[in-house]
Amino acid sequence: MSRALRAACACAVLVAAGVSSSAAESSPASAAPPPLVVRADDGPLHAVLSATPARPALGAPVSITLTAQLDAGTAADLRWPDVRSELTKALGTDVVEVETVRTRPDGGGVELVLRLFDQGEHALPPLDVRAIATGADAAAPPLASARLDGVVLRVDAGVGDDVALAATRGAVAWAAPARPFPWALAGAAAAVLAALAAAVLLLARRRAATPPTAPPPVPPHERALAALEALLARELPEHGRFDPYFVELSEIVRRYLEERFALRAPEQTTEEFLASIMRSETGRRTLEPAHRELLRAFLVRADLVKFARAVPDVRECGRAASDVERFVVETQPEAPQPDDVEEIVA
Repeated sequence: MSRALRAACACAVLVAAGVSSSAAESSPASAAPPPLVVRADDGPLHAVLSATPARPALGAPVSITLTAQLDAGTAADLRWPDVRSELTKALGTDVVEVETVRTRPDGGGVELVLRLFDQGEHALPPLDVRAIATGADAAAPPLASARLDGVVLRVDAGVGDDVALAATRGAVAWAAPARPFPWALAGAAAAVLAALAAAVLLLARRRAATPPTAPPPVPPHERALAALEALLARELPEHGRFDPYFVELSEIVRRYLEERFALRAPEQTTEEFLASIMRSETGRRTLEPAHRELLRAFLVRADLVKFARAVPDVRECGRAASDVERFVVETQPEAPQPDDVEEIVA
């Protein structure tokens, strides 16, 4: 993490700690308000609506429960309103989101969870709970109908959003006391966001100004061994394709020698190519007599196949590949020892 970003994060932590401490000192501890309850009665039918918590935050879940009871001896069935449809039709899907609607197993109530995504006052639509006489026709008028009406939720954008509920028919209403908008808290939050935005912008500019680091080149011996493995995987000798096999095998050896010993002589004959290697300082210092003989024998064998139309067998092709692998492995640059690395660093 850059110095600027660390400084911005430290500033954000300090400001947040100060704001939290100030808020804790200025806000007196108080118990959570009771659930909001509305009751409606019609003859033998008694309906109740409760909403909790009484002070949800903007977008926080609000649990609403509708229950109803019938007087003893009343032969009727309860019918519940389509709460999801009524709420979305009245408030709109951009304001309210009804997450779950569940009818109690005993049929005595409906439970739902909703969220409000707009501050201000939101009047819930009237919700009618009806009692239909048992065995009556579906078109028959209800025996009783209790309307739960006059419910208003007021959602503010503060830390604890006030919710006021008022009802006109037997409601038990509760309203939270109004509080001033916390301008100090909003200013501190804006300062923290500005510091973080400046740090992120500075870090992005520094990264854009730094050119990307190119990956290190693949060493010649690793490139040669990978090409040899790919050639053997094609199984050219097993399919009688000896000439292209030795052509590609010779190209692997020549390319390795050119890259390893800094030679550029693609048009030279085998003897000229070997002489060029021995004239180079790296070739004289690196190639031992056994390596020179191994290389000369392989190149002569490859020339016989490519130019004299000699036909080798599969085993001879395998020995040639083994000789190439041995030559590359034994002539690759030695890995630096720990002492050498310490000297370079020093």
